[in-house]
Amino acid sequence: MIDNDRVKPLIQDILPVKIYCESLEDSDPENYNKLQTSFSEILQTIDLDTIGKPDDWPENVAVSFRNKKPNKLFDGRGEIEYIITQKCKDYLAYGYDIHAKIKLADSWVNRFDKTQYQFTHNHLANPDDASFVSGTYYYDSSGHDGNIIFANKVQNGLTISGQALQPKTGMLCMFPAWLDHCVEANRTDKRRISFAFNFIKDDIYGY
Repeated sequence: MIDNDRVKPLIQDILPVKIYCESLEDSDPENYNKLQTSFSEILQTIDLDTIGKPDDWPENVAVSFRNKKPNKLFDGRGEIEYIITQKCKDYLAYGYDIHAKIKLADSWVNRFDKTQYQFTHNHLANPDDASFVSGTYYYDSSGHDGNIIFANKVQNGLTISGQALQPKTGMLCMFPAWLDHCVEANRTDKRRISFAFNFIKDDIYGY
C-alpha cells in the first residue's frame, strides 16, 4: 500500500539510447541509388532461396550469417563500405560525441518471407566480442512486413520499454551492438530483403 503522505521521489530517465534512422531515398537520393545498385549486384551472386540459417537458431529467419564462418558479404564493395562508414561516423559524432576510427567487421543478408521472424537478440556473440555499432539497410520492404523492435525486456522485475521502427525500402538504421532487438513476423506475401553489418573500433586500419 502506498503512503500518500510521503514525498514522491524525483525520477529521471537518464539512460537514453540514441538510434540512427535515415530514409536515404528521401534525404540522400544519390547514395540511395548507389546502394541499391551495389546491393542488387550482390544479390545476383546469391541464391536467396537456399541461404537457410544457423542450426542453433530457433526462429525461422533466413540469413547468410554463420556463427563459425567469416561473414564478409561487403568485401570488395568499396562504395557500400564508404557510404555506410561515413553515415556511422556521423551517427557516433552527433549522437554520442565519439570520434573514433571504425571499420566493418561483419556483413550479411537477411531474407524474410511470410511468417519469418527473429527472436530478441543483440550483436555481441560473447563477452569478448568487439562489435561496436550494428546496423541494417532495407533493400526491399513494403513497409508492412514486420517492424524491428528495440530493447523490450524485463530484467529483475524492471521493464525496459521498447521502441518499434517500421522498415521501408532505403532505410538505414544503426544502433549500439549491445542493444537488444527483435524482428516481427512478416505477415505479407511479399519478401523483405535487408543487409546487416557490424562495425568495430580500429585505430590502425579504420577510417
